[in-house]
Amino acid sequence: EAGTETQGNKAFRKVLTVHDLIPFLAPDAVSRTLRAYMHLQMPRALEAADRIICVSLWTAQCLEILYPAAKNKISVIMNGKPELLSHRPAPAEKTTIFTLSRGESYKRLQLIPAIFKALSGRYEWHVLTDGKGLDTLKGVAGLHLHTSLSDAALDDLWQKTEIFVHPSLWEGYCLPAATALSRGIPAIFTGGSGIDEVVGGAG
Repeated sequence: EAGTETQGNKAFRKVLTVHDLIPFLAPDAVSRTLRAYMHLQMPRALEAADRIICVSLWTAQCLEILYPAAKNKISVIMNGKPELLSHRPAPAEKTTIFTLSRGESYKRLQLIPAIFKALSGRYEWHVLTDGKGLDTLKGVAGLHLHTSLSDAALDDLWQKTEIFVHPSLWEGYCLPAATALSRGIPAIFTGGSGIDEVVGGAG
């Protein structure tokens, strides 16, 4: 329901947060159901919103291109970054690389086998992903695949990590990259989306 609702003497404003626009940028990367839902609901949600919060300038720019009428409602408030932690991996025989990503096609986990093959044997690569990601990467010799790790196991993996690699084509913000930087871990990533604003010169 568009506009302002009033309950007693209190006026309520509708605020819409937009994290990314992947169903519009890469329609084949999402299910047909999600694609149809987003195309139907996004215009309605934008019209009903009093303010629209985007988590990166990139997301805001994409939204303005797709829906110019929403421009005057948009503000950018970036996601918070995790607490800064000290990071000193214990000396190890191999350098540990870590990727944390779901298995959607635009995340481009399919690039990992070729990259890994081109590296020397002194690198150990761990990937935390979902079922789709596991299907994409299963059978790659030497690659360590994880899913559904406990908080303690994930923290242990971060502690060992020396390089964070994120091959995704687009990110509205990228919390895994923010986590890497909070731990003093440099990030290797594909530029051109919201992740640029997160990583800055630390990648």
